[in-house]
Amino acid sequence: MDPAQTGRTNCLGDIGSHIECTVSELTGLRIRKVLAQMNTAVEGRPLDDDDVVLVSYEGGATGVYWSAQHAYGTDNDLYIRVFGDRGSLWWGISDSERVLLFDDKNQKKVLQADPAMENVYGGFRVAPPYTPWDAAVSNLYEQFISCVLNPEKEPDYPTAEDGLKGLRYLEACIASQDSDCRWVEVE
Repeated sequence: MDPAQTGRTNCLGDIGSHIECTVSELTGLRIRKVLAQMNTAVEGRPLDDDDVVLVSYEGGATGVYWSAQHAYGTDNDLYIRVFGDRGSLWWGISDSERVLLFDDKNQKKVLQADPAMENVYGGFRVAPPYTPWDAAVSNLYEQFISCVLNPEKEPDYPTAEDGLKGLRYLEACIASQDSDCRWVEVE
């Protein structure tokens, strides 16, 4: 919460960057422009703790991202809902081994990971209090270490280029906030 150490954003840079990355990875959509409102909901906080970002993607799709550090009861959770002309997909970290699919007739199908399958969570076993999400993050670290030890291996984890893309998203959101919440192109 110290702008001298963290820069111009708190919640958006912390939580909102993960939303942008996760949606990008799940959908393959590339953000064209954003309209962001960065708010402070908890009195006395010098930086944002409640952010709403309208997103316009290449190809015409739109989205809404909301991140908050005051949404008590949902600590470290993330929900993604993707709606299309043939159905929708729902996924969340708190139930990360399940995906809900709805077709255009509103029929629901549940895709459930089978923990008995070796490749679902990689080599990491999950047991309370750890979740499948913890195993997924552990797998990312394992993949990174594998690439450090084998430099010719193709990275299967977020790269510096992905980080730069995330920073460009954050910069566009800050520019939108600074311009009275106007649309800003993401470079």
